[in-house]
Amino acid sequence: MSGQKGFTLLELLVVLTLVVVIVGMVAVNMGLMLPKERLKASVRDIVSLTRYAKNRAQIEGRKAEVVFDLTERTISFRNRRKTLPEDIEVYLITPDGYEVRDDSYRMVFYPGYGCSGGRIVLRTDERGYSISLDPITCTPEVERAG
Repeated sequence: MSGQKGFTLLELLVVLTLVVVIVGMVAVNMGLMLPKERLKASVRDIVSLTRYAKNRAQIEGRKAEVVFDLTERTISFRNRRKTLPEDIEVYLITPDGYEVRDDSYRMVFYPGYGCSGGRIVLRTDERGYSISLDPITCTPEVERAG
């Protein structure tokens, strides 16, 4: 049988075992990355929505409000609405230092320049981010915390 070419059953089993181990390792790593990626996506959504509201207030010449409903875990501006994942803790700190955790808060952007300002904090078990909005410039600044 020296003329036959191909793989033995043992060779196929070894390759199949290696493939299963590699796929399993990738799946575990992907599972560990998901909470981090959801957190980063939520930060991007909030930054995007606040920038959009600021721009709309300036363009339209009237105030714009971004509503943070922490009971429903939503952030909305007009017809744009984002729902925050359940595994992310979210709270706001108003410019006067009041902490909002289980209520709603309206962040107002004014037609000239300025907004009500504040800080939005998002956390998971392993890391967190803080988004600060200066009341004068209203430009969101993201800081990593933890």
